Amino acid sequence: MVKRAVLVGCNYANTNAALNGCINDVSIIYQILTERYGFSADDITILIDSRNPLPTGKNIKAALLRMVKSAVPGDVLFFHFSGHGVQVPSEDPKWIEKDGKDECIVPCDFNLIVDHDLKTIINQVPQGARFTMISDCCHSGTMLDGENVEIEGPKEDKRPGLISMLISAAVGQGRNFDLEADDLVVENRSLPLHVLEDVLRQKTGHDVNRGGNIHASLAELFGKDASKTSRKIRRIFTRIDSKLSEKFGKLFSGGDGKKTKRRGLFGSALGFVQDAFSGDSNTSAPPPPSSCASGYGGPADEESYYAHGYFDAAADAVEGHDDDDDDDDDDDAAKPQVPIEVPVLVTGCQSHETSADACPSGDKSKAFGALTNAISNVLAAYPNGLSNRDLVMNVRELLKSQRFPQNPCLECASPNAHVPFIC
Repeated sequence: MVKRAVLVGCNYANTNAALNGCINDVSIIYQILTERYGFSADDITILIDSRNPLPTGKNIKAALLRMVKSAVPGDVLFFHFSGHGVQVPSEDPKWIEKDGKDECIVPCDFNLIVDHDLKTIINQVPQGARFTMISDCCHSGTMLDGENVEIEGPKEDKRPGLISMLISAAVGQGRNFDLEADDLVVENRSLPLHVLEDVLRQKTGHDVNRGGNIHASLAELFGKDASKTSRKIRRIFTRIDSKLSEKFGKLFSGGDGKKTKRRGLFGSALGFVQDAFSGDSNTSAPPPPSSCASGYGGPADEESYYAHGYFDAAADAVEGHDDDDDDDDDDDAAKPQVPIEVPVLVTGCQSHETSADACPSGDKSKAFGALTNAISNVLAAYPNGLSNRDLVMNVRELLKSQRFPQNPCLECASPNAHVPFIC
């Protein structure tokens, strides 16, 4: 049996998304793995954005793939991410999230790793191996699209022993910062969409908006290294744009062949497709040739759209889009699906919440993620070990006592909730 780990910390220094405690989190987890759980330093890959190799989207996915593909039954695999999390609109028509959003982790180059990407990689874990992920970032709930959530929702005061646990943590591996100090500086690890849009706008040179072209812009910027989700969506939009331009060319040009103002409900949808690739967000085309009882300047109802063939054209463009994905990487190789009992995910919060990046006394050198710090303290209080479920329950209790509003979750199959953490 071999124990392998990938530890990632992104502080995003010198950007308007800078954090302080993520690299420190990696140091905390590295110490726990090597001193308590018997991981060899040679089997731990560390990616932090203060040295090379940097934790770019490409490098993180490559490190995870190496770890997964080298595993055999009985191995223990561990992935810790500390940095920004973000939710972007879910635009894949074949995989629509329940909340309409894709949960993503944010590498240092902002080449987002989407929840589907992580699940694709984990689906290659061999049967009989164990995979545990700690995601100390915002919107980390459902990061692996797990079907079973063992612990979620608001924290409750039902478990005893918090005082004794904190006393134990003070002399153990955990950090005993004064988290109730008035000068505790707390930020959240959520990357605002407008910051992501600004980054992509600067790098691509065209307008980026949350209404439709974030994924397409990521695919344009990072090419084959972008998320498969982003690449797929860009192909879909390219086909739709081509099909609709071919079938309804008048929608996109005026009498002089130039684009004119686009109006109407469906016209707005066409606009976001066209603008995603033209970069021209201030121009648009006339509405479909129809009377408009709705007041939008286009067909009045869904039936009218079907009558004009708009949806058929879009459907034709989307149909079969997965069949010619000629830029797929090794991570998309066909392999047996991993049983649901393999992945264990400990999240910093629920999908709609934020996770804290805290600086005691405003000292950035001592900054930490609230989740990672709590895990360290809880583990120090239980030298004989504890189950995944007990770990998360104690972490939730500790964070509540420290007045952090985030609600860590445990996502795994029920049997894995009761097995020892990591082992």
